[in-house]
Parts: sequence; structure tokens; C-alpha cells
Amino acid sequence: MVLCALGILAWPLVALSQAPVKSQVKNEQQAKAAIVLAFAKYTQWPATAFASTNAPLIIGVLGKPSFGNILDRYNQQKVKGHTLSIKQCNSVEEAAACHLVFVGASEKANLNRILERLKQPHTLTVGETEKFIESGGMAKLWSKESPDSVQVKFQINKQAVGEAKLDIATQFELLSEPEPTK
Repeated sequence: MVLCALGILAWPLVALSQAPVKSQVKNEQQAKAAIVLAFAKYTQWPATAFASTNAPLIIGVLGKPSFGNILDRYNQQKVKGHTLSIKQCNSVEEAAACHLVFVGASEKANLNRILERLKQPHTLTVGETEKFIESGGMAKLWSKESPDSVQVKFQINKQAVGEAKLDIATQFELLSEPEPTK
């Protein structure tokens, strides 16, 4: 069973929590993608982050995330009056034009360089690699496993979010939980 630390995201995950254990990996991937989408919903970007009031909210994916292309199903949906544009980025420069960038685990070797380049106003960085928060990333997804379930959780680096001039809704931020040290 996959559990998500987000009661506010329960609607897409109710069916997942009923799923057999053999589909656990797929459900964990869906939960991670749902949390990335929740960051788009619960983060406030200043108006100056958009070219116009109806400009798209761009979610860039850099590298290969553990959840594959699940985010693509949210392409063209509306979030806070903006149409979501999900984009596979082939370079850090391309990712720098996005509002939210998910850095896949495949980019672990380049993580410091990527996060340094993306350290700019109005870009929220989310990832799933070890040391993501310590390297300056803004939000890290992590999994807590037990014999019969996996809980997908996240940790927020409030200082980095503030430096990017972003604001994450308090009710969402309260769900943040530091990953236990290994």
C-alpha cells in the first residue's frame, strides 16, 4: 500500500491506497508525481514570474525521474489560472526558463552545478536524490518503507524557497517532514 503524507491530495490517491502490494512501485511513482503537481498548486509565484496573466506555468523535468513520464498526463490542465506546460528539459539552461524544475535522480553527479545554475528568483527546485536539500534544493521527495506499505513524504528547504522569492502555502508546508538520517 502506498500512503501519501498529503491529506489534501487524498482524492487521487484513495484508489492507490487500496492497491495490492505488487503494484506498490507504480503507486509510489504516481504519489511522487502527485506531490510534484501539489507543489505547483500550493506555491505562489509573484506576478513578475509570468510574461502575462495567462502565461503557462512551466514544469520542467531534468533527467530521468523515478516516476517516468506520469507528469505528462497533467499537461494543459489549469492551476491558479495558468495552463500547465510539462516540458522534458535537455539542459540546465533550458530548465532555467521553468517555474518548477524536477531534478531526476539520474542527475546526481551534476546536482551541485544544476542547483547553482537554477538558484534564481522564481524557480522552485524539487528532487529525490540524497543531499538534495543540503545542496540547496528547495524540496525533496523521499519514501518511508515498512513491510506492507511505502509512504511518500517531502522535506522543504524554507530558506532556499524564500531566497527564490516564492511562497508555499502554510497548510502544505506543515506536511513537510525531514528525512531521517541514515
